[in-house]
Amino acid sequence: MLDLKSNTLVLASIQWQTTCSLAEQQFAKNQQQHQYFRIKPVDTEVVEGDVAELQCQIGHQLGSVQWSKDGFLLGK
Repeated sequence: MLDLKSNTLVLASIQWQTTCSLAEQQFAKNQQQHQYFRIKPVDTEVVEGDVAELQCQIGHQLGSVQWSKDGFLLGK
């Protein structure tokens, strides 16, 4: 026979397991998503010596973004 305390403990245990399971599922889902351009850089022409400002935004970014031109790394 179960008393109220036992029921409360069982429910708390079930709730924790469900929450943990949902968190694990979300983590797995996030790991499967690939990086992509939310905002793609666009071709820009400038006069030599002038500044060109290129913008991009990465979705599901993993790590840092590194710009390159013809295989040559730019910036830091």
